[in-house]
Amino acid sequence: MKKNVSLLIFCFYFSLFGFCQNREESTRSVTVEKDRVLALNTNFVLPIMRFDLLKTSYQEKAFGSLSLFNSIGAGVSLNFGEQMEISESESSNEDLDEKFVNMIGLQLGFIFSADLNEAESSLHFAPTIALQVLDFQIGLGYELGKVNDEASRTFITLGYGIPLQKLTRTGTWELKSYGFKPGKSSKLL
Repeated sequence: MKKNVSLLIFCFYFSLFGFCQNREESTRSVTVEKDRVLALNTNFVLPIMRFDLLKTSYQEKAFGSLSLFNSIGAGVSLNFGEQMEISESESSNEDLDEKFVNMIGLQLGFIFSADLNEAESSLHFAPTIALQVLDFQIGLGYELGKVNDEASRTFITLGYGIPLQKLTRTGTWELKSYGFKPGKSSKLL
């Protein structure tokens, strides 16, 4: 028992030894550069809601049917936003991080869902076009799969687009830059 406690105390002390050393202050600085750009992005789409419109002959009772969180999608979008590059001044010009923040854009994509009932299974595939504000999307779609007799193939969708760049650091292509805004420098410890 004493041996285990002694070993634990030794390990604890040894781990703090490097932490408590007097470190020299680093003189490296980090530069943040921001730029307004027009970019092409790829993204995953998580539709929050889908409002299927009814044909006009069936609109006496309701205008359509609402479904929530029942599909997944992907798309390509043309976005205007802010590109931010974080780099270290004394490195070999490699960026530490690069981020694109979407302000407004137009997205073309598709959504897919499947209903796997015991009685009847159906697949739903629909191309969509959407207006993006930040990463939220509101758009129109056209169902290519099976629809009910009373339903129109047109629907309205509200979703959230997750840019592939946020997940993998790839998937954004800068098309046009609208001027450089100088960033601030700060010291790294």
